[in-house]
Amino acid sequence: GSWRWLDGIQTLASIRIRQEKVHRRRVRVERSRGCERKMTTWSTVVAMVLASRCDGLAMRPMVGLRGPATRAAPNVLGRRSVVVRAEEKDLAAELAAQAQALREEAAKIEESLEAERNRETAAELDEWFSEADADGDGSVTLQELRAALKSKLVDENTNRRSAARAESMLASEERVLAILKDLDANSDGVLQREEMVTVANFRDRLERAYRDQKAAEVAESRLSDFRNATDDRLDQWQAVANRTSAAARLVAAAAYLLPALDALPFSLPPPGTGDVAVVDAAVAAIVQTAIAFRTLPFSGLLAFLILSALAGNVTRPRLERFAARHAIILDLAAVFLLPIATAVAPDQAPLAATAFEAVVLVSAVAALAGINAGFVPGTGQLTAKFTDDFEAGVERLLESATAAEFSMLVNATDLVGKRQKPTSDDDQAGGGGTTKDASDDEEAEP
Repeated sequence: GSWRWLDGIQTLASIRIRQEKVHRRRVRVERSRGCERKMTTWSTVVAMVLASRCDGLAMRPMVGLRGPATRAAPNVLGRRSVVVRAEEKDLAAELAAQAQALREEAAKIEESLEAERNRETAAELDEWFSEADADGDGSVTLQELRAALKSKLVDENTNRRSAARAESMLASEERVLAILKDLDANSDGVLQREEMVTVANFRDRLERAYRDQKAAEVAESRLSDFRNATDDRLDQWQAVANRTSAAARLVAAAAYLLPALDALPFSLPPPGTGDVAVVDAAVAAIVQTAIAFRTLPFSGLLAFLILSALAGNVTRPRLERFAARHAIILDLAAVFLLPIATAVAPDQAPLAATAFEAVVLVSAVAALAGINAGFVPGTGQLTAKFTDDFEAGVERLLESATAAEFSMLVNATDLVGKRQKPTSDDDQAGGGGTTKDASDDEEAEP
């Protein structure tokens, strides 16, 4: 086969030389044609000089002659160009035939090499199967396969790092059993000769199974860490949300002042009815507070904005957020519903306002006791639903934030693990497979 390839290289070299010759002939012909186009009414001497330069013809002293003598050189050049084109065609056909012959020869060599590789692989498989089949019954069991792989990959391996890695891969019987089931075409639990693969193939399958298992373990560990981190954050937030300190109770009760002050004008009796002195004595302080509150510019708007900010503040206790949101709903009812009730039924307006004030008072008392007023029909139930939806959104937001931070941390850890490549004395003293094993360890154990 080597001599045939040398013959092919020599043939290609001769083809290249012939191509150079053809190229030179083409250049000479093009120059001749250029000279032919330039010769029109020149004198005979000038025409013969140009012809001798272009084609190597001997100059003839034909001074004074014109006509047929001047057309002789172009005719000669035309005949030579036809001959050159014919030679080019013959050479192209010869080169194509030689190229086809070389391709056929290369295909035959490739087929012979492939057949030789197949024979070597078959002989290697026969020897490997005989070694693995310890009892000689014509099949390889799981125990025989593990023992044979341990002998090949661990006992006979001079690379200590590679041998240690192979031993750790063979330590799991489930991993070897999965490979055996994958190769067992007839599903009889053992391997026959036609189902056997090379030792290198077994090593590759073990490597893939080992990496997959390590990746699954790392993913499970990261998922557990993520869940623990999320639970910790949720526990911390719930601890703050469930707080019912004295300050939280006072803030929650104070939130109900806004709807109470807005509903106060509708709950007072009209002038000239009842005992005015008793009324003044009972609500004098509240009336003065309402008057002072009304005198402040934009007092209602400022109080509404403060309650809105408190209702959406996730760092505050649930008791405060619920009271602020409940107070906003009650205030909207006092601003819009009580005037409508007064206009529709003026006689019943004080009674409706008194009932409204009772609801506000009960909610404030519940807040002072550290209890959400979710039991109040209508407004309390609606506020409880809003609060639950808000807290569910906060929990999802905490999970998303934790996932983003955890993902960034994992990516940074992987990057640091890839940049750090520790080299030990065993690695430097190992054989040819050391680099592959080290890269596999870095990928499987970031």
